[in-house]
Formats: sequence, structure tokens, C-alpha cells
Amino acid sequence: MLAIVLTISSCKKVDEPQTLLGDWSVDSYMENGQDKTTVYKAAYEDYVIKFDASNNYIETYKFLGNNTTNAGPWKLTNGGEDFELTNQVDNTKRYFHIVELNPSSATITEDNGVKSYNLRKI
Repeated sequence: MLAIVLTISSCKKVDEPQTLLGDWSVDSYMENGQDKTTVYKAAYEDYVIKFDASNNYIETYKFLGNNTTNAGPWKLTNGGEDFELTNQVDNTKRYFHIVELNPSSATITEDNGVKSYNLRKI
């Protein structure tokens, strides 16, 4: 009986769709094919982005020692291959492509692949 329960719960986890929901941090950052992680983490200290089920996001980080917050709605586009963030303060939009999405990690790109982020769910 235990084997059946483990098999069913294992299958359920595999079949669940992967989502951006949750809190994410940047593990590494590449720009124009060059590793810029150290520079990124120094500029965007303690960076966290949270995607919630109500399709709102909030980014928090320290930029040059100052606490910074960006927030607003987010939505999947292009059949779930891309997503869009809209800043609620000035309605500026940022566009990202989802290269890979796993339960605990993701790779996304911005600016037609110029910027690449490896994210980790926290």
C-alpha cells in the first residue's frame, strides 16, 4: 500500500505544471555572454522578486544602499513562453523570455537574449 501511495504522489509532482509563483533570487547573471554576476549582486543587493497567484509581482533590493521596491501586475504571454511586468508607478513594461522553468530554478532572458538570469526559488 505504501508503494502505491508513493508512486501516486510521485506522479502527481511530476505532472504539476511549473509556474513562476513564489519568491525568486538571482543566482547568476550574464550580459552579452559575459558573466556579470558579481557586478549585478553588488548593484542589486538582496534582490528578490515575488510572483503571486493574483498576478502581481514585487521586486525588492538595495540599490547603492537604498531600499528599492518595484511592483505591479505580471502576465504570461506567447503561450506561456514569455512574461511581462508592468510597473504600477509609471506603467513601464519589461519583457522576459522563459528559457527553462523548474520547481526550484529558472533561466530567463531579457532584451532579446542580451541579458540572461539564472533564478533560484527561495
